[in-house]
Amino acid sequence: MLTVAQLRACLFLSFTVLLGTCFQLIAFVFQYKLDTYSVFAQKSNPLNVFLAKYAWGWTSIPLLAFMLVYVHTCTTTTINSSTYKRYAAVAIRWTSATLYWVIMTQWAFGNPLLDRVYLSTGHCLTMTNTVEVRSIRQCKSLGGSLTGLDISGHCFLLVHAILTTFEELKPYFKLHTLDSSSALMAHFTSLSKMCLSILSLVLITLGLIWWIMLFTTSLYFHSFIEASSGTLLGMLHWLVLYVVTGSLYPNVLPFDVSLVSQPNKSQKHL
Repeated sequence: MLTVAQLRACLFLSFTVLLGTCFQLIAFVFQYKLDTYSVFAQKSNPLNVFLAKYAWGWTSIPLLAFMLVYVHTCTTTTINSSTYKRYAAVAIRWTSATLYWVIMTQWAFGNPLLDRVYLSTGHCLTMTNTVEVRSIRQCKSLGGSLTGLDISGHCFLLVHAILTTFEELKPYFKLHTLDSSSALMAHFTSLSKMCLSILSLVLITLGLIWWIMLFTTSLYFHSFIEASSGTLLGMLHWLVLYVVTGSLYPNVLPFDVSLVSQPNKSQKHL
């Protein structure tokens, strides 16, 4: 079952993609030409070339650093089984998110899954005939174009990064909303406070950039089917890990702030 915060995040990202594709449809119906001179309408724009295409790389490194610092800060200096379990949970979440990105966009014993869908649902059309190809790159090298379902890799990647970041930052910001937050934060060292503040700011800034790029991608570059399918696939890992698996095995989830405030009880359950 989704929490209220999770449902809002899901609806917010879905609405962002829907809004972009609706504007695209309205422009088509009324024969209004979208601003192709906008920097966001160019695939060569710096945000796309240097950031969006490598969204998981930009996100995963500071995210892993944040996860490790947060767990280290919220656990005692004594090495025990519960401490190991918390670090193991971090490893599981970060590794599974990274592997999901690899399988979908980089490599899955050959072509990544998104490419496999694109190739299996269409053909490579050249100027003269239809050609059988084994990769998107091969089709482009022949001067052809593919006719299959081009699931938006950008929508997938950006949604995946945003939702994973959202889940990992949630307990940290929840800590600041508790009545006992000042007492809890008093146990944090100045260095850990500074690291968590800087890393969370970096991740929020990246999340804002990813959200802007998600809207412009759905507005300029993909149809509703392409953008929505990419968005749904971007939500899949989040649903499986943080919603389904998290409800069955809560210890896999990010360290809950309520356990920080009651360390003795938390160790009994971990």
